[in-house]
Amino acid sequence: MKLTVYLVLLTVLLLNQSDNYRVNGNYKVILDTEFASDVQNSNYIITFSDSTYIKSFKSGKRVTGKISRLSNYIKDSKTVHLSDNGGYTPQGHLDGLIHNSFGNTQIEFEESGNDTLEFRTTYSGNLHITVNQGKLVKLK
Repeated sequence: MKLTVYLVLLTVLLLNQSDNYRVNGNYKVILDTEFASDVQNSNYIITFSDSTYIKSFKSGKRVTGKISRLSNYIKDSKTVHLSDNGGYTPQGHLDGLIHNSFGNTQIEFEESGNDTLEFRTTYSGNLHITVNQGKLVKLK
């Protein structure tokens, strides 16, 4: 019986240890100065919870999405991609073609124990393109 209790405690401790660097809580988005004119995308808070997140904009708009971790595919990777739920509505034929080619925008960053995380926004179909970049600052 004692051995079972010890094994359960050890398993719980090891599982909690592996989640030390999981992003969780509220973060403010701060764009780098060269992207600061992108006001629509610079004034929001991201709330992370397990495998989902919510972007809360000052206008009251809320966008939900899912968190994808590359560590599910590549051992020891700390890279995270945030993909919004719901569909994008193209604003015309050309806009639809561009969206189909580039894919949805997603936020990419590396998880760590720090309260400030550097991120970049890219396209799911063109990861070499950076739309904007900045910092996610944990709110206390």
